[in-house]
Amino acid sequence: MEEERLQRIGERFGASSVEKADTVLQLRLRLALSLGDDAFIAKWLRDGGREALHKPCLKDTWILTTAAAHGCSPIVERLLEARASPDPPEDAIGNFPLLASCSSGSVGCIEALLEHHADPQRSRSSDG
Repeated sequence: MEEERLQRIGERFGASSVEKADTVLQLRLRLALSLGDDAFIAKWLRDGGREALHKPCLKDTWILTTAAAHGCSPIVERLLEARASPDPPEDAIGNFPLLASCSSGSVGCIEALLEHHADPQRSRSSDG
């Protein structure tokens, strides 16, 4: 199922293999998040992205953490409404959505995460 989805995405973007399709999708998702492209994220969710909400889909980073780091509150809200966990495991550098939101200074992201029951007492595991 995931391989077929990546193949379709890759064909749309001109990628010649599933691996290249995944790379293209990763880059496109990162670009959408950095630009705050809510329309692309909505389409990605409709086209099967919901399945990727339950695992890191940007290499070793959760899409919700990346959206929060960019301060994209409409995208954070959309991902949470699509059932992304407000408290996924830390990424490779110890980030998680609420920490990333605080670092970006996005009150909208912080409020959305807290409304969806992100743990306000959580800290990085490396912080002890």
